[in-house]
Amino acid sequence: MSQICIFNPVTNLIETIDGLVVTWVGAWNSVSVYTSSSMVSYGGSSWISLQDNNLNNIPTVSPSWWGAVAQSGATGSTGYTGYTGYTGYTGYMGPQGYLGGQGPTGYTGYTGKKGDAGDTGNTGYTGYTGYTGPGNFTGYSGYTGYSGYTGYTGPGNFTGYSGYTGYTGYSGDTGYSGYTGYTGPQGDKGGLRYYFDTGTVDTGMSAGMLRLDNTDPASATNIYMEEYDVYGVDHLNDILSWGPGTVRIEGNSNTDPAFMVFTTTGATYPVPGVAHVSVSYQSGALPSNGDQLAVIFSPLGPTGYTGPSDGPQGNTGYTGYSGYTGYTGYTGYTGPGNFTGYTGYTGYTGYTGYTGDTGPDFTDFTGYTGGMTLVGYGQTSVLGLPYWVALYN
Repeated sequence: MSQICIFNPVTNLIETIDGLVVTWVGAWNSVSVYTSSSMVSYGGSSWISLQDNNLNNIPTVSPSWWGAVAQSGATGSTGYTGYTGYTGYTGYMGPQGYLGGQGPTGYTGYTGKKGDAGDTGNTGYTGYTGYTGPGNFTGYSGYTGYSGYTGYTGPGNFTGYSGYTGYTGYSGDTGYSGYTGYTGPQGDKGGLRYYFDTGTVDTGMSAGMLRLDNTDPASATNIYMEEYDVYGVDHLNDILSWGPGTVRIEGNSNTDPAFMVFTTTGATYPVPGVAHVSVSYQSGALPSNGDQLAVIFSPLGPTGYTGPSDGPQGNTGYTGYSGYTGYTGYTGYTGPGNFTGYTGYTGYTGYTGYTGDTGPDFTDFTGYTGGMTLVGYGQTSVLGLPYWVALYN
């Protein structure tokens, strides 16, 4: 029968185990289940399991589960340091590797804050003053003409002719005027300075950006304005102070025809860094992407006084004329004997004409006069024939 000798650290004796077949399983760990034939290494020593179902028992502190087979010896003295070997020859430089593909483009850096304003440029040169004519030379005065000879005293009071006056000298040339200085560049227009972006959402915006919430200005209901303008100036409080009025957006350059006009009821701040201006389209077209803009707000003027609700009542139209009363029929002649002829019928009273309509306010139209009036109907006892009388007004 095979035997193995082990050192038991509890009894400090060498013990033997009969009929044991040892299986080396490597370094001890806490998750493996060991049998009584398992041998492991731990802490520099080798150990053999004394029982089956040996789980998570540390060999150095579990003598009922593990027995030492060979303990590690004391650490030996440090050996002498060996001689430094000769430095090997430097190998040949290998061929250059292939050039790698271009890496992805890095993210665009954030736009830095606006720098301090530059110094004011030097004043342009003043144009040269034109040359002044030589000296203060005034043209020569003409020679004074010789006085004429005194004529002979003629008969009577005749005086001789006076001599001619000499010519006046020429004036000197006027000096040239100096050159006019160069005209400076156009300054910014009034209003807030932004640039147009064709996006329609209020996210991903940067300083100085302005957007509409629709690519068709006529359908837009909001203008999105970044808190900072193109110069880095914070205009949030200015925009939020806008009330009912007009917002005009136009190109900052005199040569840029872009413009849009909206009415507004005010602005809100639902998204950090972006103001929403509620608008209603009036006129204009969508600017180009990147156009430099001037944004101008004009408040609504005060409402004028309300006029009187009712004007004065117009004059009442004239009442139409009443029709004439029909004539009474003639009384028939008395017949022979006591027979009295029939009394003629009394004519019908004519219809009263229509009353004219009342004229509208502020207008003095006279009401319409009644139309034709039927005056009467009668019958004569002489002719025995009926008759009508009609009167046209």
